[in-house]
Amino acid sequence: KEMNKSLIAKVGWRVMNNEHSLWAQVVRKKYSVGDLKDMRWMMAKGTWSSTWRSVGLGLREIVARGHRWVLGDGRQIKFWSDTWLSDDPLLLSITYVLPQGQENQLIKDLWKDGIGWDVENIAPYLRINDLSSLQSCLIM
Repeated sequence: KEMNKSLIAKVGWRVMNNEHSLWAQVVRKKYSVGDLKDMRWMMAKGTWSSTWRSVGLGLREIVARGHRWVLGDGRQIKFWSDTWLSDDPLLLSITYVLPQGQENQLIKDLWKDGIGWDVENIAPYLRINDLSSLQSCLIM
């Protein structure tokens, strides 16, 4: 059974990543395939075929669980509003209101080369467990 899930998840992975393949483009359009970062589109709908339901299950249970953000240089991920550290954006778990305009800060804005996270500007807004999780993440 697990092997079947893995195989069907591989089909889902190909649908999501074969940008130039006509069959993948048709399937993405028909089933409104979105991004792995926002899994709401993966919830089964009554119009889905049994095959696509299986693909959705494989994507949810195998691909999405192993999918993680790659921080890279920190220029594409919003620190407070993207779901890069946990299942929810940090903005939903802050302890104090952020100063205006900071909700769109990029990761690179809160990283100091050679030092690490700009804890002075992050810690007042995060819970201790989020701060601990943050310490385990590095950008290149």
